Amino acid sequence: MSDHQTSPPPPSATWRARWLDALADARRDRRPILADPNLSVCPVQDAYQIQAENNQRVLAEIGGEIVGFKLGGTTEPILARLNLDSPFVGPIFSSRTYESPANLRRADFIACIIETEIGVRIGRDLGAGDSVPTRDDLIAAIDSVFPAIEIADSRLHDWQQMGAAAIISDNGYAGAWIRGKSAAGWREIDLVALPITLRKDDEVIREGSGAVVLGDPLRALGMLVSSLRQRGEILRAGTLVSTGSCIAPYPSPGGGRFVADFGALGSVTMDLT
Repeated sequence: MSDHQTSPPPPSATWRARWLDALADARRDRRPILADPNLSVCPVQDAYQIQAENNQRVLAEIGGEIVGFKLGGTTEPILARLNLDSPFVGPIFSSRTYESPANLRRADFIACIIETEIGVRIGRDLGAGDSVPTRDDLIAAIDSVFPAIEIADSRLHDWQQMGAAAIISDNGYAGAWIRGKSAAGWREIDLVALPITLRKDDEVIREGSGAVVLGDPLRALGMLVSSLRQRGEILRAGTLVSTGSCIAPYPSPGGGRFVADFGALGSVTMDLT
């Protein structure tokens, strides 16, 4: 037997359609489903092709457009478990984006995983050419920074144990996104040392900092630029990016008032009913 290992064939159109139908049923019924076993051998690049089809299905259901990227897997242990070199990416849907303070229904989500994230808006294209952007390049390309709450959601059973292809095909666990006001003078704020707390009904339930995101949320942003370049894309001006959770994710079993405090960067408020 040869020691040479070949890559698995790309998923067939029939299989992709069947899996996308299953995800659509899970969204409609608000009930998680088992991941298809074929996803365990699905290459990441094929999973992103499935995600692109899934994105279009979601847009057909809810309207609007994709206005940015949300990053996940933004700690070294999670990347190692998923066997990824950079965070996985999902869409930010305009129809699932809200200004703080926001009111959302717990019943609209399945897993309802609450995360606090540093959001940025890109002011000029990033990723063209061969050079890797430095941290200074990233800062120069950003035109605003703001606090955000992401409600990550999963259509899959045992979402904590899913592999990269399953997560990516499920829109990178996109759910909803609540953004706060853009911070004045954000370039003078230390985004790495920024202390962050999440309160539920005035009780602190999570604490973290910008450093939780791969040591620096701008490192995660740089990885996004590199990941897009590998797929023949660039990060376009006007794109919103949610750089990854600054706390341990909080799966919310019920409702409540959630306030994410980002210190000098501001705060975000969400009522989940």
